[in-house]
Amino acid sequence: MGPWTKGSGGTTWSPEWVIFNAQTIHNNDQWSFRSGAGQRVGPNGEGMNSNGSLNPNGKPQGMSGCNMHSGNNRSHSRGCMTMGGTERKGFTNYVKKMATQSGGMVMMAVLPAENTDQNSQRIQSDYCGNMNPQAAVNKFKTLSQYRNYDPMQGY
Repeated sequence: MGPWTKGSGGTTWSPEWVIFNAQTIHNNDQWSFRSGAGQRVGPNGEGMNSNGSLNPNGKPQGMSGCNMHSGNNRSHSRGCMTMGGTERKGFTNYVKKMATQSGGMVMMAVLPAENTDQNSQRIQSDYCGNMNPQAAVNKFKTLSQYRNYDPMQGY
């Protein structure tokens, strides 16, 4: 999934956890996720300041204006987090299906990654295995709308 470039002061290529509603799409792109109602925290569950910098005492930040597309056209990913081209539509459909078990909500990791071979789905990221999902879950549970939300259920 590609860089964060828009929203509540988000920084490009920042590792973080995001929770969003997977059932709504952006415009007419059926392989997208409209995540404008979501929240995000740092890689180890840190809260954030409004400018996107980490703040252990801060709150999860809103994802205002950000969407996630499966589009390999650069214009599709402006201000968004991308997930490759339309070959990912099976993955998108799977996420939407599984999200019905959690009221449409999905928790996803953003991993700044390198993909040196554009014909391969193999990526390299220093953050693989180094992000703390439980710490992120606990931080999200400080917000009333996620208090009883278990993103691990059904996945």
